[in-house]
Amino acid sequence: MNYQNILFDLYGTLADIHTDESKKELWKSLSVWYQSHGAAYTPWKLQKDYMQYVAEEKKEAAVRTFLKQIENGSDPSN
Repeated sequence: MNYQNILFDLYGTLADIHTDESKKELWKSLSVWYQSHGAAYTPWKLQKDYMQYVAEEKKEAAVRTFLKQIENGSDPSN
């Protein structure tokens, strides 16, 4: 069997990656890449959407953790 592509998830699983999400250059580069693949993002819009997504995911993770603590009979206030 011949493989033409191999994909690795390197975002914190195999290697620590520290991305400075406050750098304008990051969002400029990413928006150019997305635009080259057909998505119309400005750097500001991409950063805003990403930060909103991260905030929502953190909130949902906190709720999941809280519910799991209740299921396990733990006191979630600790």
